[in-house]
Parts: sequence; structure tokens; C-alpha cells
Amino acid sequence: MRINKNIILSGLLLLCALNLFFMHINVLSVSQIEDPLDGISWVDNVFRVILDVWIIFAIFVLLACGRLRIAIIVTFIVTYIWSFSNVLYSRFFYHYITLSSICEVGAVADGLVINSMIAGIRFIDFYYVMVLLFFFWLNRRCTFPDVKLLRYMRIWVTFFLFIYVFDLASHVLYCVSQPELRYWGYCKRRIGRRVFGQNHFFALPIYAHFHNGSIKSLILESFMTIRGEIELNDMQTNCILETLKQSEKSMIKSVRNGEIKNLIFVLIESQMSFVIDKIVDGKEITPYLNSLKSDSSVYYNGHVRPNITIGESSDGQYVYMTGILPLRSILTVSKACKKKLPGLPKQLRKVGIKHSRMILPTSPSLWRQDEMCQQYGFEKLYSSNDYPGEHKQTLTDKQVFELAEKLDSEESDTPFFSIVLTASMHQPYNRLLDSSFEINDSSIDEELKFYLNACHYTDEAIRNYLVSLKNKGLYNNSIIVIASDHHVHSTDFGGGISTDIPLFIINGDFNGSYAGACNQLDVYTTIVDMMNVPNPWPGLGYSLLNPKYNNIDLNKRWDVSEWLLLSNFFDSSRMCYW
Repeated sequence: MRINKNIILSGLLLLCALNLFFMHINVLSVSQIEDPLDGISWVDNVFRVILDVWIIFAIFVLLACGRLRIAIIVTFIVTYIWSFSNVLYSRFFYHYITLSSICEVGAVADGLVINSMIAGIRFIDFYYVMVLLFFFWLNRRCTFPDVKLLRYMRIWVTFFLFIYVFDLASHVLYCVSQPELRYWGYCKRRIGRRVFGQNHFFALPIYAHFHNGSIKSLILESFMTIRGEIELNDMQTNCILETLKQSEKSMIKSVRNGEIKNLIFVLIESQMSFVIDKIVDGKEITPYLNSLKSDSSVYYNGHVRPNITIGESSDGQYVYMTGILPLRSILTVSKACKKKLPGLPKQLRKVGIKHSRMILPTSPSLWRQDEMCQQYGFEKLYSSNDYPGEHKQTLTDKQVFELAEKLDSEESDTPFFSIVLTASMHQPYNRLLDSSFEINDSSIDEELKFYLNACHYTDEAIRNYLVSLKNKGLYNNSIIVIASDHHVHSTDFGGGISTDIPLFIINGDFNGSYAGACNQLDVYTTIVDMMNVPNPWPGLGYSLLNPKYNNIDLNKRWDVSEWLLLSNFFDSSRMCYW
């Protein structure tokens, strides 16, 4: 029995739409959407998916000169690849793909990232096999005639307007159905904000992508890129200056111990607070970090809220090195690598720490580390290329600390700032790093067991490195900061796990300081305060040295952070922080 060709065409387009629906549902299942969804949110999404498919199909009908079969096949391929790519990407970055991440394809194709994405494949992804087979079976059931483009364009425009009118009508009906919302002004604002507005794209990117669809989101990002730097108005400039004053007022201007010459920053990949003091099978997961926590001379805070967005590790590094929050809608490094930044190395030069180095476990080009290193103000960059022994693409924590020890011996005659990044605790968590430390507790999720094993391995590597600092006489005359770049999303371990990350500061003189809930953003301000930097760039955080810690308004600081990075603020003549 032959099926009507219009029914088959509709069915094929429906499969294209189904690809995008599957993508949206999967992204929502792993990401933390910024604003709750209501019933109209789903109506918005349905209409936007239909519009996305219809626009893609229309473009390829025109490019194929009216050949429907070619157009429908290419439309399916585009939606199929876009959907599958977003599903895998979101399980690692917890976000939709953006143009800025597409431009960083070299980093996304890195072995470390690829392995994490492959490990994220799930049984539900069998959908892509089934829909592919069904599409080709249905596509062979009918011969499609070519269409006249003028007639087709009239149909396309009519359908486009039909969908848009229904989308607008859904918002009007929503307002009418809510007694407290039956005001034309509210209805107009809602439609303007939800259907035509751009603010949600900047502040609520996942929520906005779900509402706007992929095509509109990519167009908005394109406009943002083409537009270049924004011009700050008086309100924005005053808000920036007021926020900086608040951060500077939080600093107690501590008197630095005269013996302190250096700053050593150990940035651990994906370390989380719940692991500290955790005992499994009668064994401590992180015995060395536990000993630091119990040392009264070491400042410990296990309630640091991560402030990263789409950039994950690169965002964490950016926050610690600048005291500025990352962009919410695009990869921060895509903009920051071209900006003059008030990096921590530049601030430390004011107190005599002239030499600075960054030590990476990866290649220098991953996530534009070489460019970012220059913008932060580091004098030297060392990477896996500089490790003298045999190694894989990414150095293990043992190897990266060996490289750090070698440099400590060669380049420590004068005061220095060194940041060492680790990577062994990076996803995926599917193998033992320390075969001598197995966890047998059957109540613990398998992925969590491997994560805890990685934590134990890194803990031992940190212990060995700090012992080497003591042996070289660098331990007592250095402030040593041990922090985590970001959390692991609780969904990866079955849920129910706090996302707080730990902070250790050795030799920081933190008597009577605040140790409650705080932000990653506060670490930069605290370090600048601790080092008593004159005329500093204070960052946008609040000094943890201040016992009267004030839980800052992050929403305001996120706006300020984006104004700073997207404008020419750091290039202006009023800057006095260099």
C-alpha cells in the first residue's frame, strides 16, 4: 500500500522536529536551568522547534532548486547531527552548543574532552539508531516531485506567520487565564521579553535557548560577536565603580608576614568538599588534605560555591586569576583572550613578586591557555610539552608536580608566583588511578567509586609536592593556596551531593576570619588583601579575611562582570590598576 506523499513528507519533517525535541529534553535533564519552566514554556519550545525545522527545510529547498528529496535528507542530517552533538556536549558542559564553543573545536576535540563525552553515551541514545533507520525506510516509500519556488515561498511565509501568531496567542491566553496578570502592560512586557527580547539570552542562556530555539539563539550570539565592544552608559559605569568600592571596603589591609616571599597556587581539577574527611571501608579518601583541615594554622573553608558557567575549568581559572565572573551565554575565553585583564600576576608585582609562571598538564593551546596566560600577566608558561620524561597527551598529577618541583629548584632564587594545574581528577570516572586503593562498599555508585579513587591519588600527589616544598625551604616562606576549579555535577553521581568546593590557605594568618558559605569569586579579593597589594584591582568579591563577611549579590556582580569584559573598560584612561 502506497502512502500519500504529503503524509510521508510531513512524517519526515516530524522526525526532524523529533531530533530537536530529543535534544532539548536531554539538555534539560543534565543542566541547571536558570528559571523555572511553566506550561507556556513548553508551548514556546514546540513552536520554536517547528520553526527551526521549517526554516532549515526552506533554506535547503531553495539551495536544491526545489528538489524536495534532497532538501528533506539534508534537513534531517542537519537536525540529526545538531541534536546528537548537543546531547553529548551537554553531558560534559551542561549547556547547549554555542558559536563560541564551535570556534573552540580544537579544544573540544582534545583527547581528554573526547573521552569524557564518549563516556557520557547512554542507552537512551539508541534513539539515534532507530530514528535513522526509520527515516531512510520512510524516505524510500515515495517519490517527491520538484516544486515551483515562488509557490513554495508563499506557502513557507504563510506557515511561518501562522506558527508565530499561534506562539504570540499562547502568551496572551496565559495572561488572560491568570487573574493577577490581566493587564495589557504586563502582557506586552511578557511578549516583548519572552518572544522578541535578548536579555534572557545574556542572563539565562539555557532558559533562553529552550524558549527561542537554536536558530534564534545562534543569531543572537552572532549579533553579539559582530557588534564588538559595548559602550557603557553612566548607570553601568557608576554601578561598576560602586561594586569595586564595596569589594575594596571588605579588605582589612592585613600586614603581610615579612617571611612570606612567594605565592603558590595549586588548582585541583574537580575537587569537591564532601570528599574531605570522608571515610569509606575504614579508609580516609584524602588523608593529607584532612590533616591540613585539622591544622589550626591552615585556613579551610568547605563551603565555597562554584561560580563557573559554560567554560567549566577555564571559567574557574578566570575567576581565580581576575576576580571577575565568567560570561553566562558564551565561552569566556573567546572574549577574554583579546582583552587587557587585571590578572593576579600583575597585582603581585606591586609587592615585589616579579616572576610568575603557570604550569599546565595539557598542551598550551587547549582552551587558549597560551593567550590567556599572557592576558593574566604570567611571565612564563610551562605545559606537557616541557615535561622531560615520556608521557601521554595529558600529564598525570604526579608528572605535573614533578615538573613543578623541577622549576621550583631552578627558578626560585627570587620571589615568585606559581600556579600548578592538575587534571587526573578530570572526567570520565571509569578507571582506577591508584590500584592500591580500591573501594568495595556496594552502596556507593560505581562512577563515584572511581572519582573517590582519583581523589585519593591526587591527595597523595599534593602531599608529595608539599613535602618537596618543605625540603627546599619554600614551604614556610610561601602562601600556599589549594583550590578547586569547579564541582562535578551531582547528576553524575546519582544526585544528592553538595556542589560546594574546598579552599585551603597555608601561612595566610587567618585568625578569626570568616569560614562560612562564600563564593569562588571571593578568593581573588582575599589573596590581594592577604598580600596587602597597594592600590589593587580588588576584584568583585569579598575578602574572607574580614570576619564580617557580607554575602554579596551575585546577580549584580554577574551583570558588572559582563559589562567589564564586553566593554573597553580595561583599556580606558581611567584605569589605575596596572
